[in-house]
Amino acid sequence: MRIFLIVFILLLSRTSYSCSCIPLGEIDDEQYNEYEAIFSGKVIAIKKKQWTKEVTFEIQIRFKGIQKLSQIVITTSAQEGTCGISPKVGEQWLIFAYRENEKLQTSLCTRTKSMNKKAWNYNKDELQKDIEFLNRKIRG
Repeated sequence: MRIFLIVFILLLSRTSYSCSCIPLGEIDDEQYNEYEAIFSGKVIAIKKKQWTKEVTFEIQIRFKGIQKLSQIVITTSAQEGTCGISPKVGEQWLIFAYRENEKLQTSLCTRTKSMNKKAWNYNKDELQKDIEFLNRKIRG
């Protein structure tokens, strides 16, 4: 009976994924140079696909790249378990995006972070340090 139960459970189980990222430490020029686009923006739309989400942002402050756009679509994995961000319409985010497969993408393993104080991973000090660094970069 016990063997039957174990086999039954194994047959029902699905593949699971978990997000695991290398700690990034404080932002520096090397990390800054890894990203094609950096901006703060407000989420205005989310289009869910099978494996990804396309998040449309209204750009508020441009720190790098995307100089002439007022809106931009950023792709992320559909689930946090596969390192996708989980924005909600109306939220403010600081986005660090890289180009892959002709699309700008981000993940939990980048410096991307919610600016919402109620977010599970909100870190005021880290957010402030990132923004101070980025402001210094755009001032030259």
